[in-house]
Amino acid sequence: MYSYENRLRAVKLYIQYDLSASSVINELGYPDRHSLKAWYKEYIANGDLRKGSSRDSKFSHEQRKAAIVHNIFRSGLQNVICEGDYVGNIFYRT
Repeated sequence: MYSYENRLRAVKLYIQYDLSASSVINELGYPDRHSLKAWYKEYIANGDLRKGSSRDSKFSHEQRKAAIVHNIFRSGLQNVICEGDYVGNIFYRT
């Protein structure tokens, strides 16, 4: 996944290079042609790019929490402390 700044830079170069995806990819080393065109369409339609990701999480918060707890107890790391929600004797990073 690319940051907002990297995506915006790629789109501005795409416009500067008269919509030449290969020129942008050669200069930056990213993205692929399809991503660049999608970012460009979004930029033209909205006048900007979204700041974050629009991808929905594949797993719910509770599913992620259960998997983390399971793996910590399975690996014998019950006393591991991370920042976030308290779960039993561990913390879950949110």
